[in-house]
Amino acid sequence: MSSYSIVLLIISSIIIYMMIIDRNVAEYFLLFPKLIKINFDRLKWLILLHPIWFDNPISKRNKAKEYESIAEQLIKEFNPPQEDT
Repeated sequence: MSSYSIVLLIISSIIIYMMIIDRNVAEYFLLFPKLIKINFDRLKWLILLHPIWFDNPISKRNKAKEYESIAEQLIKEFNPPQEDT
């Protein structure tokens, strides 16, 4: 066995022992990945939708696409196709 696998075995055995002894440790290790996912989702939405970050390229691109579609709708509304006579 390599030293890496031995270290992982020791760490995992200590964690399993702590889970057996204390139930709160097991709940913590089961909830920890959910906590990480929630924080990543929160940061993603903060980056995408935060109104103060004017230099944010992601929100600039999203707003530009939104404004472009609004402009296309307005052009279609105010400039109907003309019939040839």
